[in-house]
Amino acid sequence: MPVGLLFVATVTAYAPDCAGCSGVMASGAPADAGLPTVATSKAWPMGACVDVLGADGTWQQYEVADRLGKRQRARKGSHQHLDVLVSSTEAAVQHGVQQLLAQRVECTCPV
Repeated sequence: MPVGLLFVATVTAYAPDCAGCSGVMASGAPADAGLPTVATSKAWPMGACVDVLGADGTWQQYEVADRLGKRQRARKGSHQHLDVLVSSTEAAVQHGVQQLLAQRVECTCPV
């Protein structure tokens, strides 16, 4: 994804305690839901940032620190799939699947 490109992303959520999760992200950092991180396909470099326009109308910036699971990578358009790290499995289920406007940006989030 080039910097500045706007696209419609499929945005899901996952928790550090999800089934099959190790608690460690692909970047090697612990899965800490206090950080604004996202899992993406390998089309996105580690450390890249993406702004997502939430359903509430505000932009949130996330840093790529994890990778999508095997089933998610197999889907067509996986480069436009963002899996946001949240605090609990309950929060991930509540988030559901959303189609949201997103944009690859220069990083400004403190990580």
